[in-house]
Amino acid sequence: MRNLILLFIRNGGALVFLGLEVLCFFLIIQFNEPQGTIYFSSLNNANGWIDEKTADAQDFLKLREISDSLAAENATLYEQLRSQRTEDTPDSIPDFSLVDSGYTYIPARVIKNSINRANNYIRLNKGRNDGVEPNMGVISQGGIVGIVVDVSSNYSLVMSFLHQQTRISASIAGTGFFGSLTWPGGSPREALLLDVPKHAQLTKGDLIETSGYTMLFPPEMTIGKIKSFEVGEGSSSYDIEVRLDNDLSNLKYAYVVVVPDREEQKQLEEELRNE
Repeated sequence: MRNLILLFIRNGGALVFLGLEVLCFFLIIQFNEPQGTIYFSSLNNANGWIDEKTADAQDFLKLREISDSLAAENATLYEQLRSQRTEDTPDSIPDFSLVDSGYTYIPARVIKNSINRANNYIRLNKGRNDGVEPNMGVISQGGIVGIVVDVSSNYSLVMSFLHQQTRISASIAGTGFFGSLTWPGGSPREALLLDVPKHAQLTKGDLIETSGYTMLFPPEMTIGKIKSFEVGEGSSSYDIEVRLDNDLSNLKYAYVVVVPDREEQKQLEEELRNE
């Protein structure tokens, strides 16, 4: 203890100076929006660079597993193409025009992912320079992944679907009934669909898909299937347990959704809110 006191006496001035410097830095980024934006953007870039290098090392050690995963995904896409060609005309090549569908996609690699917390996040190796902006939806081959909440020049931070503040508009295929899909915690393969009226006719195994009522995800994209459902006492809507198709614990690649006429839709919503 005596040595600690002597050390503080000898270096007290320097320690107080460093402490004041840290305090001033905190106050600057806390109460000045431009400086705060620069700080958090730089921090996101630095964290993204570290996470990307870590992911590179892990991927190098798992090349066989990644190769198998990509081969399986390519095989599935090939089967879908063959199925579409058969449904159209056997000798034709299907035309999947991005102009016709309206939606475009920014491919990205997952460089950091968590699934075992109450609020989970994902980091992608694509950012503002690649066209990624906050409030864009993120999907994978298996279904919905999450929503972009922050971007830097080369990286983006995604609020995973496995986050207690995530709300996705989802519908029951073929019925027109829709509700709010959320993750209650626990298993990364299960979710809750709320606010579906109790007069809806449901069956175990019914398909749950995106409703298309938000500027996040394409409509009619498969999310999962009904596992069970019930109407709570005194409630006018179902509590529906959904088994998710997407396994976010094994996510390697994702696609950021670019919604057609996104800025025009945002402007209309702003005008409605201001009326």
